[in-house]
Amino acid sequence: MMRGSALRMIGMFVLAGSAATGWAATQLVTVHPSSLQAAPGTQVRCELQYSVVDTPAAVRLSGVGVRVHFDSRRLQFIGFEDVLGQGLLGQDPQPAADLKNADRDPGTDQFVQAAWVDVSGDWPRGVALPAHLLTARFVVVGNVGTTYVRISSSGTAVGATFR
Repeated sequence: MMRGSALRMIGMFVLAGSAATGWAATQLVTVHPSSLQAAPGTQVRCELQYSVVDTPAAVRLSGVGVRVHFDSRRLQFIGFEDVLGQGLLGQDPQPAADLKNADRDPGTDQFVQAAWVDVSGDWPRGVALPAHLLTARFVVVGNVGTTYVRISSSGTAVGATFR
């Protein structure tokens, strides 16, 4: 497990570790489900999927760093499971305060993160896209109503955007 400062370095490495592709690649990470409703004490899971759009299908990049944002008044993070091992650089399952509102959602206040990298620029090697990145597990605390799990990037490949 890696802690915050090490994962901040991951973002810089992912950003600097890819050769230019000549395409304006978009690294797309989606969370399913993104909205949650459950009774207090119930465990819930969200899956993160990765794909690359706006490029030829065969294009691979150097990796990605992802933050998983949530509302700690409604969800307690339990851990990651089924994490893609290929290129896994690290994960930080210790919730951190989202002081910069990186996901642009004022309803989330904490995040956990993970990052993957391949210095040869062939990530995720041998994995069909869209690729399963990880499953985030939470337990519902308090009366949740509807709450959201959001994502943001802690690092992308050179020349790529994140969506």
